Order: sequence, then C-alpha cells, then structure tokens
Amino acid sequence: MIVAGAGGFATQIHDILYTLEPGRELVFYDDINRHNNRFLQQYQILHSADEVKDYFLTSNDKRFVLGVGKPALRKQFYEQFIGYGGEPYTVVSRSSIVGPYQVFIGDGVAVLSLSVIESNVRIGKGCLLNLNTLVTHDTSIGDFCEIGPGVRISGSCTIGDNVFIGTGAVLLPGIKVGTNSIIGAGSVVVDDVPGNSTVVGNPARIITK
Repeated sequence: MIVAGAGGFATQIHDILYTLEPGRELVFYDDINRHNNRFLQQYQILHSADEVKDYFLTSNDKRFVLGVGKPALRKQFYEQFIGYGGEPYTVVSRSSIVGPYQVFIGDGVAVLSLSVIESNVRIGKGCLLNLNTLVTHDTSIGDFCEIGPGVRISGSCTIGDNVFIGTGAVLLPGIKVGTNSIIGAGSVVVDDVPGNSTVVGNPARIITK
C-alpha cells in the first residue's frame, strides 16, 4: 500500500494504518521533501511517477491512501494515482464513531481519531476529516474537502466540493457552503457561504469573494 505523502499528516495516517492492519507493508511517496520526516525514513519512499507506476505494476496491493492535506493537492494525487493504476483506499480510525444508518463515505477518504459521523450523512471521495470532528445528521459533504481538527458541522448542512474548513470552526444547522470556499479557524458560520469565498470570524463574514 502506498501513502501519497511523507510529511506530518502522512505520519498520522501511518499510525491509523498500523492499528488497522499491523504488519502491512507501507510505502510512501514524496516528490518534494525528501529527507524532512525522520520517522518515515525507516520506510521505502518513492520520489517519482515512474517509481509509483512500477510499484503498482509489480505489487499485489494496488491500494493508495491520501497522506496530504489541502483539497487541491488531495484531488491531484487522487487522480494521478488512479491514472498510475492505483485503487483509492478509505481509512477510518478505530476510535471514530460512524452512524449505523445511511452513511456513505466515498473512496479515498480519511477519518482521523475521535471523530463522529452521525446517520444519514454523505461524505464525498477524497475528503479528510481531521481529529475530533463532528458531522451530524442529514449533512452532505462534497468531494476533496478538508475538515480541520475539532470542527462541528450541525445537522442538514450542505458543503460543496474542494472546501477547506479550519480548526475549531462551527457550522450552524442548515448552512450551505459553496464549492472552493474557505472557512477560517474558529469561525462560527451563521449564514450560507457563496462559492469561491473566504469567511472568518464570529459570526463569520466574507473577506474575499
């Protein structure tokens, strides 16, 4: 299995995979920071597209996990690695809780420790739900979104594709967030957020659009 990335977030993914599949061979991919993560230097790290393609051609395990943040980067790696012959793998920490009724979690999603996903929730492909996030009932999250640590998403919210929600932000019930938007850390969102906007504050206000 390849983890796409070899930085700090890839270490978090490593820890979850270690508990889910002890002894599983892991390989990491990093074409930028070749020597920064000393912990991961104990593993094989691939540095080029050709190395990734060769791995998928020769390995029995075609799975890959997105080990990077930022919506655009997650989408880029997701599409590239499928093109190289990989199969996106969803990772859900054992310490997280997923509701028993009508929960859809797309391919290539990562749900980190202590998160809660209630029933009747849809999470699109390639999303990242960081530590201790809460997604409550009747909520839909689009593809390749990054939900930061401690975020609280109330019921019946709709979040578009490629949205970034910063640490500790709160979305009140029924909020709609447009595609490619950014919600700053600690913001309290009381009104809908248009696409391609950045909002910050309590209550959240648009600062760029």
